[in-house]
Amino acid sequence: SDLGGVVGADAICQTAANASALTRGGTYKAWIAGSTDASAPFHRFTNLASTGPYELVDGTLVANDWDDLTTNKSGDYLRAAINLSENGTGGSLLRVWTNVEADTGLPASDSPGENCEDWTLADGNIGDNTVIVGRFGWSYLKNESWTADGAALCSNNPEQPRYLYCFEQG
Repeated sequence: SDLGGVVGADAICQTAANASALTRGGTYKAWIAGSTDASAPFHRFTNLASTGPYELVDGTLVANDWDDLTTNKSGDYLRAAINLSENGTGGSLLRVWTNVEADTGLPASDSPGENCEDWTLADGNIGDNTVIVGRFGWSYLKNESWTADGAALCSNNPEQPRYLYCFEQG
């Protein structure tokens, strides 16, 4: 949860892509939002009108373009779950830090502040009965819960890892 902010999350995505087989010279950004609209994918991702298709590393189609990525299609937003890492390995039931609404690409409006202090807080149990959480989605789902399902205690606990969705920019 201490990702170094949204900029740090983008750097994590870029570093992971550069260290993998994805080194096509692309720019990668995290599907994550802090507390402001400007921090969200809708404003940080580039060329929304022309970027796409969004695919997994094995070529599986996730969405044709931004509109397809953020449109509910009979209960599913995605055509395929985003369940592969940059190295092509898969996992099930993985929580992914997001704080992003499926239909807008903006910060979760129903839970302002659930972003682990703008993704800079490593421990959400800060005492005085105060608990700080971050919004997450599930990597195995295609409905809105792929990005907006619940909130979890901010933690860098290796027993309960959280991941990032990383998208190549056009």
